[in-house]
Amino acid sequence: MQETINYLLDHPLLGVLAIGAAWVVVTSIVKSLFKAATILVVVGLALVVFFDFTPKEVLEKGSNVANTGTSLFQKTLQPMLTNTNDSEDEAFFIQEKDGDTVISLDSLGITYNLSELFETEEEKSPMQQKNDASIPH
Repeated sequence: MQETINYLLDHPLLGVLAIGAAWVVVTSIVKSLFKAATILVVVGLALVVFFDFTPKEVLEKGSNVANTGTSLFQKTLQPMLTNTNDSEDEAFFIQEKDGDTVISLDSLGITYNLSELFETEEEKSPMQQKNDASIPH
């Protein structure tokens, strides 16, 4: 981190560009959050004014929806993406095997080793390079 700050201090034009890019990202996030909050306020106001809900009921329904979304993620998606159990017999999407990260799609019978996928041409053996060159593209 200190090296990055020193580099940006040595090159002021890049520093100004980095600050500008950060400013654009932050303002776009704030604008998006403001738009979402505005929509929620309008929907809540419509429920209170036109459909005779009490403000407390609207808040309870909103918190129930948020809790349902959180529990849905934690119960269905999170276990599929990470290995939260210690048993090896269960099939998971992302696994850690022998120090390598392996992506396994058991329903399709496909397994990818990330270190092999990101291996560069220089790291491949001459036999692998020869085999890759003989495959028509």
